[in-house]
Amino acid sequence: TSNPSAFLTYLPSAYLTYLPSLIPSEVKILSPSTALEIFVPLSGEESLKNKTSPQYLAMDWIVNQDEANMTLTEVDKIIQRYALAVFYYSTQGENWKHQYNFLSDKNVCEWKGFDFFNDCTGVLECNKEGNVVQLELWFENLTGTIPSELGLLTELKDLNLARNNLFGEIPVSLSEIPTLTDLDLIRNDLTGSMEHFCTNDIEYEWLSADCLIGNNTKIQCSCCH
Repeated sequence: TSNPSAFLTYLPSAYLTYLPSLIPSEVKILSPSTALEIFVPLSGEESLKNKTSPQYLAMDWIVNQDEANMTLTEVDKIIQRYALAVFYYSTQGENWKHQYNFLSDKNVCEWKGFDFFNDCTGVLECNKEGNVVQLELWFENLTGTIPSELGLLTELKDLNLARNNLFGEIPVSLSEIPTLTDLDLIRNDLTGSMEHFCTNDIEYEWLSADCLIGNNTKIQCSCCH
């Protein structure tokens, strides 16, 4: 008989959400091969083959270490978990001031806790469908780059990563989240342009980065607060 998972190779990534209704029961367990079918369209084959990349580490964690034991009946939740795991590895999560249940077997909506100031931090809110809508990790010693995979949180409304050690450019994928209205990236070492946030027809309630610091402006942005 033919390999029941072989047809997955030919499905466009847009159909990933609908895989559960098409997948035979014998391939519903998330395996390395089926994980690649999901993540390659999202991150690219090169990064997922690099065993030191945040993308590879996140995939390896989900497939081999995550005790949540997710199956292909919940592809949308696997992608959300993957996006947050990539973010964790991209920002040296092991060196954050607090871990907030990140990379635990808990639902991602429980990846939160109280910081030094006794403020709740992490994934602060999910909607009724279990999708992340508020992520706040300010002043947490996040060190590294913001991965484009964070844009996979397609129902995110509020993202606060202020006062950390983030560098590199701000991924365009964040400007493509249609629900995002509050973004705070101030007091980091980010560079480049944020003009794509100014031309995407999204009305931001708060858009802040290091673009208004006199002659030391790091980021080009004509619409930041």
